[in-house]
Amino acid sequence: MQKKRAYHHGNLRPALIAAALEVLGERGIAGVTLRETARRVGVTHAAPYRHFADKAALLVAVSERGFNELYEQVTAVYAAAGDNPRDKLTAMARAYIRFAMERPALYRLMIGRRRFEPGEYPSHDEATQKSLSALVDTIRGGQEAGLIREGDPDKLGLVAWASTHGLASILIDGRVQRSAVEEAQELATLAAETLWEGLAKRD
Repeated sequence: MQKKRAYHHGNLRPALIAAALEVLGERGIAGVTLRETARRVGVTHAAPYRHFADKAALLVAVSERGFNELYEQVTAVYAAAGDNPRDKLTAMARAYIRFAMERPALYRLMIGRRRFEPGEYPSHDEATQKSLSALVDTIRGGQEAGLIREGDPDKLGLVAWASTHGLASILIDGRVQRSAVEEAQELATLAAETLWEGLAKRD
């Protein structure tokens, strides 16, 4: 019989989310269950219900973790890219594509059909918006420097995100042959350069 692990108060929830991420990568969304995550963590089948009402709630938490990790990766390259908005845009596009290519099941969960009502999970909504903040900040900074066209930076950021998301979806769904992570980075760079031409302020 599998030995049950001891968890201090507050540690079980993140352990269950980590286990669910593991299952998601192996079996996809359909394979994620509260029972399987409990088994992997080494707790009783009833234990997950202390933190998650059902599978849907667990998947929301996994998606939120994904957006927070994406935010960390994107902001890291954003900070390292220097002061040039164009370089920042390229670095973020490459980081975004790499995230999607390396963790396709998680990416599909994050960007796929919404499984809950707006406002039902405020922390998830916050994580989603936060993951786009560096992109919006780049556009706003470019506008202040006179390099990017005028317009609502939130709306321009949404359009820029949609472009990168479209490329990521095409790549992870295997609709093009050049699907290796490093090769995808070339396409991400090209997408960022093309996007910049559309955002750039005209004299």
